[in-house]
Amino acid sequence: MDKEIEKLKNQAIKIVNENADLKHKWTLMEPIKGLGIYTFASIVAETGGFVLFKSIKQLTCYSDYDVVENQSGTRIGKTRISKKGIAHIRRAMFLPAFDVVKFKEPAMKELYERVYEKTKIKMKGYVAVQRKLLCIMYTLWKTDQVYDPKKHCEHSREEEPGGPLSGKTSQIDNSKRKETTEKKSSPTVRRATRDGLSGKLSPVGPLSGITKILEKSYS
Repeated sequence: MDKEIEKLKNQAIKIVNENADLKHKWTLMEPIKGLGIYTFASIVAETGGFVLFKSIKQLTCYSDYDVVENQSGTRIGKTRISKKGIAHIRRAMFLPAFDVVKFKEPAMKELYERVYEKTKIKMKGYVAVQRKLLCIMYTLWKTDQVYDPKKHCEHSREEEPGGPLSGKTSQIDNSKRKETTEKKSSPTVRRATRDGLSGKLSPVGPLSGITKILEKSYS
């Protein structure tokens, strides 16, 4: 089984290296220390080359990195990721998050330390890094720009003190909180969101081969 998995990984990497478009996109992200070409291939396959996504918010919801507030009993006000989307992406980002922090990639290391300092929970810091790394990959893919460590050290809204990843919530009144919760829990809204991102890749094209390979490795 291990040999078969390794064989599939090598096939996925070969597809990236032999396809001009995929190879070009990989060169944009290759400077990120701790991000490997197989992780790149996995994310491209799982997202269809980000073709269905028009914003980072859509991507994070699809990938389970959207943050929700716990409304149960004494846990009101505490936040967590929803885990209602595609788990394969989170699995692909798990080890790279440790690596980019280990190799002290500026944007990731700073974020991890900031979240850990506020929450005292290491895994929350690594989840924040997973999310940021995925968002950076999306941004580089869409803008066709090479990774710049200094540029990506800038804080996003979710990473600022008091943001959802810090473990603290904004001071909003109960009526607004109730309205927000009802909207998030609406099955119609949730179903519409999922259906809007459930498109399938064309059976032809540079991404179809890598998608089939990754599907086999996940089965």
